Amino acid sequence: MNGPRPERKPAIADLYELLHSFGIRFAASIALIGVLGNRLDLEKVFRALQGFDESAGLAMFGVNILLIFVFAKRWQVIASGLDFDLPYLQLVRAIWLASFLGQFGPTLVIAEATRFQLFKKKTSVPKLIASQVLDRLSGQIVLFMLVLLLFPYYLAQLDAKWQKLLWVIPGAILFAAFILHFLDRRILSLPHSDRAIELLGRRGLPGHYGLSLIIQILLVLNFGLAATGLGIRDQLLPMLLMVPLLFAAITLLPIAISDWGSRESAAAILLSSGALDAETVVSISVLYGLIHLLAALPGGLFLMHSRLRDSRQTSYDKPEARG
Repeated sequence: MNGPRPERKPAIADLYELLHSFGIRFAASIALIGVLGNRLDLEKVFRALQGFDESAGLAMFGVNILLIFVFAKRWQVIASGLDFDLPYLQLVRAIWLASFLGQFGPTLVIAEATRFQLFKKKTSVPKLIASQVLDRLSGQIVLFMLVLLLFPYYLAQLDAKWQKLLWVIPGAILFAAFILHFLDRRILSLPHSDRAIELLGRRGLPGHYGLSLIIQILLVLNFGLAATGLGIRDQLLPMLLMVPLLFAAITLLPIAISDWGSRESAAAILLSSGALDAETVVSISVLYGLIHLLAALPGGLFLMHSRLRDSRQTSYDKPEARG
């Protein structure tokens, strides 16, 4: 007699896993970089990178390190609002490790999975999941509010063909609000949903929303430092005002490995102007990504330490090791 057939995952779940696989993301990055490289003067890009001021790079590295600590503080504030405590230094370690691992795959998926695995045995799983969702939402809400605030400026700066696509962003925000309204009863039935909704409302001011704003400012600052390291001064402010739109674009299209390729393509479209050519803004984006990668590398030390500790624990747990 045959047993019950195992439940088959929905086709949409299979598609989601495929699109978030390393192979698809890597192929997307290579394809985007290839198309972009075919349209750019690569010698000009390399010359710009060679003339980069190392002191600006050092400052960018410091900002990236500061960002890790601010990210950890925001998560701690949200966790505290859900009535559970997460040790700050352990949060810093988790954020740093997630940043490192996120360089090798779909950043969002890997980062959230890493954070969950590190803390799932130390606190209530429903609260942990709620804190991660709220942490992610806090950053996205502030980012898209900045984009809406600057929306008239973007309409004035972009060509007519890109202005139509720009309306996708407020459309996506309205669609998300509609879905949340439609699912409000289901959301309210989830564990700790009442406290989570409070944190997403006025209770989040100035707490985690303030920290999210600081994070966005620091991210934009890193683009500014990359630009100044290349000697850009006159067009700095107009370019920086466009950076939140760049972040929103790559958030809506998370198709590449650690945003490589998609970030540079979006920068070439959104940040280049009469005074800033595509090669210059792509150079800025490449420097932004490279310094972020360098700042994430120490997170690999946490991974090595965890594996070494687990290996020692496994050896100790064996009967022959205990005598």
